[in-house]
Amino acid sequence: MNQSVAHNRIKVSTFENGVGSKEIYITMKGIPDLSFSDQVKQLELTYNSVLKDLGLNQNTEVFRRFFLSDAVNQFMELFDSAIYRQPHDYAGAATSIIQQSALPDSKVALESYHVRFSSDVFRQKLPIQNRCHANGLRISHQGYDYMWLANLGWGTCEEGGDVFQQTTKSFDALIADLDQISSSLSNDVVRTWIYIRDVDKYYKSMVEARKQVFIREGLTPATRFLASTGIEGKSFCPHLDFLMDVIAIKGLSPGQMVQLDVPHMMNSPHEYGVTFERAAQVFFGDRTHIHLSGTASIDSEGRVLHPGNISKQLDRTFENIAALLERGNASLGDLALMNVYLRDVGDASSVQSYLENMAIDVPYQLLHAPVCRPEWLVEIDGVAITRHQDKKYRPY
Repeated sequence: MNQSVAHNRIKVSTFENGVGSKEIYITMKGIPDLSFSDQVKQLELTYNSVLKDLGLNQNTEVFRRFFLSDAVNQFMELFDSAIYRQPHDYAGAATSIIQQSALPDSKVALESYHVRFSSDVFRQKLPIQNRCHANGLRISHQGYDYMWLANLGWGTCEEGGDVFQQTTKSFDALIADLDQISSSLSNDVVRTWIYIRDVDKYYKSMVEARKQVFIREGLTPATRFLASTGIEGKSFCPHLDFLMDVIAIKGLSPGQMVQLDVPHMMNSPHEYGVTFERAAQVFFGDRTHIHLSGTASIDSEGRVLHPGNISKQLDRTFENIAALLERGNASLGDLALMNVYLRDVGDASSVQSYLENMAIDVPYQLLHAPVCRPEWLVEIDGVAITRHQDKKYRPY
């Protein structure tokens, strides 16, 4: 992974192998002590400057996620901003908006994913059912259809139903969306991010609803589950308690996507009733991607390790991540992006110091987002890219 850092609030990672597509992750956050409006304007200026320096533009941007500190009060101003708006008739980046404050002191933050593909691509807006600001992008290249879907939920800003209903209907709608392009949940979805309003209260309802959908769709311990993060996050619509972002790839061959686990470090989540995989690895003819699920301080029997000690929980979390990466013939140095979720904003300073003192330098967002078990003070997810090539498969 080739890394470059433009500023202490801006981080960039790039992956290129000289002949194939070039991948770029960018993270940045607003300048503290400015109003939300001024932070957004400054973010726009900075983002445009970074894109110009890197030779990127709207044709290379495929996914972006805005993190807000007060989504209900901020979303309309974001919608009206130049950094958010995209030409109406253009298949722009899939765009997610979630309330997870960027710590320690920003009202708005952005992470974006760009790809400079090695040859011409076909871009298309995904035909998503008319739901509150759900959107998606499909890019066809090298015989693959890459799909990014954002802000998938069910309901409106006036009515949403309970979390069990919202989870079920959101997955059903995703299945219908994919079916329109001859894709499927069971074959093509690589990973999800699931955002729950008040995770302490509603996580179990989401877990049970998702489990029932997966059983119906043939996702079981004997087949596979999806890599996933389930974390607290809020929609700008007060009645939406469930939101989901999704990555899917149509056109993978059998064996091209595998699930990674390290049972000597972490047991399988389905052993304690939660249906996701620890990580998903996707092989290409010119590289390999590893999508890390939300990972915390857990042991081989599913127990929380080091309750109340944020430093030791970070140590164990990175030990677990390193073990997963090693299982996929990768290392921490191959990380291209991380999201670091904190339960207690009071831990932000010590966690930021911990991350800055690590031997790796990877773009990350430090976010206020309680984890699914109250005893977990921190959770981390991310993506790694390696130079491992499997020539049985087409390039990325």
